[in-house]
Amino acid sequence: MALPREPRQKMINIMYLVLTAILALNVSAEVINAFRTVKKSLEDSNNNIDKGNQTLFTSLTDKMKDPQTLFYCSECIDNFGRYIQRQNS
Repeated sequence: MALPREPRQKMINIMYLVLTAILALNVSAEVINAFRTVKKSLEDSNNNIDKGNQTLFTSLTDKMKDPQTLFYCSECIDNFGRYIQRQNS
């Protein structure tokens, strides 16, 4: 492909090059904004899960302080252990 010799054609080629660069910059900004949105969404999800885990852990810790609940849990664990042993036999 030969290079254009006329100034008009050179100007048109430069304009297409500039237009392509501008479009590339716009797409890049949109892609970066999409990554920012995804990052914020993931951070929010992680924070919500951390809060839920902390609430669950606090609840379990409080329930372990009650002797009756502790006895019931140990019974359930023993029954489950026996069930697993029967399944493996």
